[in-house]
Amino acid sequence: MPAKAASYDKKRRDGSPGTILVALSKGYVVASVGARGRTLQKEGKYTGKAPFAIIDLKSAVRYLHANDEKMPGDANKIISNGTSAGGALSTLLGASADHYDYEPYLKEAGALNASDKIFAVSAYCPITNLENADMAYEWQFNGVNEYSRIDMSRLNAAEFNDRSKPKPKIEGSLNEAEIKVSNELAERFPTYLNSLHLVDEKGNPLTLDPKGNGSFKDYLSEVVKTAANKAYRGLVQDSEEQKAFQQISWLSFEKGKVSSVDWFGYVFSDKRMKSPPAFDALNGSSGENNLFGTDTENNRHFTLYSAERSANKDLNLADPQIVKRMNPMHYLDNRKCCGTLAD
Repeated sequence: MPAKAASYDKKRRDGSPGTILVALSKGYVVASVGARGRTLQKEGKYTGKAPFAIIDLKSAVRYLHANDEKMPGDANKIISNGTSAGGALSTLLGASADHYDYEPYLKEAGALNASDKIFAVSAYCPITNLENADMAYEWQFNGVNEYSRIDMSRLNAAEFNDRSKPKPKIEGSLNEAEIKVSNELAERFPTYLNSLHLVDEKGNPLTLDPKGNGSFKDYLSEVVKTAANKAYRGLVQDSEEQKAFQQISWLSFEKGKVSSVDWFGYVFSDKRMKSPPAFDALNGSSGENNLFGTDTENNRHFTLYSAERSANKDLNLADPQIVKRMNPMHYLDNRKCCGTLAD
């Protein structure tokens, strides 16, 4: 959705200082910029569909680079921070630095002739790799049939971006058709995952068998265990919080620390947030469908799976080049961004 430049006095839902104020207190120079978003309209046309949000952020980075000597801070040390969709844009901003794919849009927008490279990315739960995300979501949450999701139809851009207020929810259970979709998408994920040829820190391959089990899942369990141990170490000894932590059913403790994670217990410990397909909704109602619309079409599919099974035959399939420009996975070998790390 469209984003306005934020102010430093914006507080969190619990009344604590917001991100910008905390960053300022630590000595950071903060640049908060506005950007076009998927719901923006002008004269009957949509003006903020993909890829314009990332174009506006790149334009802002170019402005900072071009005016580096006139402003405080160092444009060569820009860190982009974002959560959820903002995390996705931050990740894309970092991976796609100075890539020619975006040049025509930047010229059209009147962006300055400067670099849009940034120093680092601080991204939290980024909603990214969208054309493969439906498979990944169902691989993890297949069998979790109760959901509790945000009702996007009851929110405008300002309400969505206001993190100080709770969001309206829709509660329910997956129907038979949705469970079938979940099963189909979950079965497709191992093939995609294995095609990436991922390895861990020691070079060991991270893979899944046709049933969705394997070293990749084991690796994620270790990631959760590490995070759980970090949280556990931060609790006061014998406090009520520590005692409650020790009662988490899917964690095992040994010698004063978390020794293992029951993966399925972890996954089934709460409701899912999205019904399948999680991102490319069959009726075209998701925020991601809305993102990939055009100036004249509000929503589009962006995966063949959903397009072929669409509940709305009037929905077209998004231009794959536009989908590519919103996915940082396609730019991880971008040497202008990552140098030798791309190897």
